[in-house]
Amino acid sequence: MLYKLWCASPNGREKGGVPMARVPFVDKDECISCGICKTNCPQVFRFDSHRKAECYNPAGASEEEIQSQAIDLCPVSCIVWVEE
Repeated sequence: MLYKLWCASPNGREKGGVPMARVPFVDKDECISCGICKTNCPQVFRFDSHRKAECYNPAGASEEEIQSQAIDLCPVSCIVWVEE
């Protein structure tokens, strides 16, 4: 199951006033709480109360940074892009 949480901008999906075409989602059922995404992109990812990663601010970093510093490095590939 995919989970999302929006915040950071009025509609939660804008970076610099430009709507994002896609947003990162974390499959919490697959997350192993390694913390790579949270460490590398703390402005986008954090742990929830169950120590599972969540995307709390999809506009907190560029798509390139999210891809290279979180999605590509996730050892269980539980972070994916979802088209809006």
